[in-house]
Amino acid sequence: MAAAPGELWPEKLRHSAESEGRPGDLASLTKSLLAALARVGRRPLREIVGQWLAETEAWTGITAWEGPMGVACARAYLELLAQAESGLPEATFSQADFNLPEAFQPPDPRAQDSPVEILTVHGAKGLEFTRVFLPCLDWQPLTGEDKIPPFLLEEIPDSRVQGLALARPYVQEKQSSLYLLLKDLKDRRILEEARRVFYVAVTRARQQLTLSAAVKRNSKGEWTIPKESPLGWLQEHYRAELPPPGTTVTWPGPELRVELLTELPPPSPWARITPDLPAPLSFAPEAAPYRKISPSQLAEAEIMAAAASAAEDGDLPRLRGEIIHRGLETLARGGEFPGVAGLAAALRQAGLDPETAQKLAPELLEELEACRRDPWLLRLLDPGLPGAVSEWLLEDLAAPDTLRRGQIDRLAFDGESWWLLDYKTSRPEKPEDWEDFIARETEKYRPQLLAYREMTARAKGLRPEDIRLVLYFTACRKVGEI
Repeated sequence: MAAAPGELWPEKLRHSAESEGRPGDLASLTKSLLAALARVGRRPLREIVGQWLAETEAWTGITAWEGPMGVACARAYLELLAQAESGLPEATFSQADFNLPEAFQPPDPRAQDSPVEILTVHGAKGLEFTRVFLPCLDWQPLTGEDKIPPFLLEEIPDSRVQGLALARPYVQEKQSSLYLLLKDLKDRRILEEARRVFYVAVTRARQQLTLSAAVKRNSKGEWTIPKESPLGWLQEHYRAELPPPGTTVTWPGPELRVELLTELPPPSPWARITPDLPAPLSFAPEAAPYRKISPSQLAEAEIMAAAASAAEDGDLPRLRGEIIHRGLETLARGGEFPGVAGLAAALRQAGLDPETAQKLAPELLEELEACRRDPWLLRLLDPGLPGAVSEWLLEDLAAPDTLRRGQIDRLAFDGESWWLLDYKTSRPEKPEDWEDFIARETEKYRPQLLAYREMTARAKGLRPEDIRLVLYFTACRKVGEI
């Protein structure tokens, strides 16, 4: 599917949906993704993704392939989407992606009873284990240190005196004796701390301790052990040499079996095994203390159908609506429209390819300017109107256990009447004319606007009949009043 024509994934999906000879599973997946895409921008992103996972039975696959950890991670990411919800899918996803590195990683339920623990030495302090595996004994504590730091500050042993020395300047041939002394003290301090850490590591084992390291040959072909390393400390203690490759010897006091391997056996092939999942537990979910509804749900069936039929147009209808709504909101707040370059940049940021964005931007600016020249609309967008609001987020209790929430495009009082405007950037498909299209859209959105009027009347202390409801079609500058 990634090789399908198109620059963006929505284009690739639609081209794949039109292709013949696709496997049944791929066809079903493409159909479900396009259906989910039609809901983007109209519902929270977390809800869309969660519904898609449920409808496609993806949870069963995640459980089979990744186990409980995969399910826990997927649910944690859905919560990230919910916390980052901003109303704009791109902004929501960007915020969730930004928060992801700092997100809490849910523990793997399987790890609770795991016989294996992977810990740092500091994390293992105070703990003991039957068997301990300690790798990287060739680690050299002084390797990562700057050989000639610009200055040294060290405490003189058995005193409360701090010594400070600067590295030699470029013109000076040798370091000062104080600098060399402090450098030696620093190296000794680092090595002493490394030996303490090594002691902590090896004393975690109760019955068996397995140590491993990587050694190299010198120019003479002899195996060499780094002197200042845990392996070097062991060799210094035992005063013994490494055995010939492939043989095992025992260093006494305390007993340590040593083997030098030059070839490692190939790892056994690993295959992912799909576990046989037990039958799910039956449970009765508790009823939520309240439910949330939105007036836009009253026309959701028709809206989803329209979105699906317009799927072949890509994201253009949605992006057109977002830009027009933002532009009219800017005008109502006393601002100015951005130029063609600014609109094109906004379209590119929303995911449109540069060429299409550059072509669409002048058309959108022309539509916005035409709306500004409309005297009927301009008087309701006057920033000085008392009590006027744009993109007004509103909620109320539709019932004791029901929270109703919505967003109104524009509410304004012109001195005589309150006007509740809902901008529509859609347009009729040929051969339907504007009059029939406006009549049909007005009827479709009637329940939604009536609910908005009821919510507005409660919030403003008005009578519902004092609020006039209007659909404003930006493409033709005509209204449909309810």
